Amino acid sequence: MNKPFKTLDEQVQLLRDRGLIINDEEQAKNLLLECNYYYLINGFGQFFNSHDNNGNKLDVYPYKTTIEEIKCVEDFHVNFGHVLLKYILAVESKFKAIISYKFSDLTYGAIEAYRDRCFYDINPLQRQYVNKALNKIENTYEHFARENGNSINHYINNHGHVPIWVISEYLTFGVIINFYRGLDPIIREQIAIQLSIFVRKNLGIDINDLKAISLSPKQITLTMTNIKDIRNLLAHRSLLFNAKLQYMYPKYNFVNFNKSNDNNSRKTVFDTIMVLRLFLSINEYNSMIKEISEVTNELKESITSIDCYKILVTLGFPKEFN
Repeated sequence: MNKPFKTLDEQVQLLRDRGLIINDEEQAKNLLLECNYYYLINGFGQFFNSHDNNGNKLDVYPYKTTIEEIKCVEDFHVNFGHVLLKYILAVESKFKAIISYKFSDLTYGAIEAYRDRCFYDINPLQRQYVNKALNKIENTYEHFARENGNSINHYINNHGHVPIWVISEYLTFGVIINFYRGLDPIIREQIAIQLSIFVRKNLGIDINDLKAISLSPKQITLTMTNIKDIRNLLAHRSLLFNAKLQYMYPKYNFVNFNKSNDNNSRKTVFDTIMVLRLFLSINEYNSMIKEISEVTNELKESITSIDCYKILVTLGFPKEFN
């Protein structure tokens, strides 16, 4: 059915008719203009709607909800996203650096070994990942080689080649994951060993304690893919509420998953926050949790018409999170 255009005045009246409290009409119109009615009301107002006996959402606001409260949910989503993205980018950077270092070490410093298929998996089942990685690497290489003022161009002109630790900074998280996934199994395994040592250092345990925690190449691939997917949602301003990841996180030691969330076990945004503990230092992780606690507490202080857990549960948070 066609949805006719509505002016700001009509949008305000529609929301009032549905029970939303609007005390300052001009401020409300500014919010609707700047935030987009669909994004603000459908995206963040959903928590304040009532539902019928079958659980279907009704376009009414029975809880004396104000439009400012809906804006507070959007502010929370933005601020929470900024915190999470900051630490995911830190993990992405560490992942790229470790892969670049260990790959260079294992290929004995061979010039541009990342462009040589002999260092990749010959298994036909892995061919799609090899091809994806190599195509993206070649496109990136050729694109920046033609442009002045970047490190790829600089290395080509001054050194005749581009090391992996240089080009990796121009590759997306997804390309780096495919690159790792498509490598020769022996190289993949050695990188997994290096990453496991890195994780044990982060956790403050003996780096030689293989039984405490050791990551397999498969675990690394699916874990980083999940983290990458959350990163992409954040980068594209997509809603995190009820986001479900491609893979279930492995039951890592030292990771406090939400055990009460059986229906979406280890596949939520909150589970991703917990998994970041493996790849962040203790100080980084504690800072992240502190910042997340601050934005969740701000939300709790701003919302009075509903229980804020109704919002946090869609991100996988346990009720006891503080």
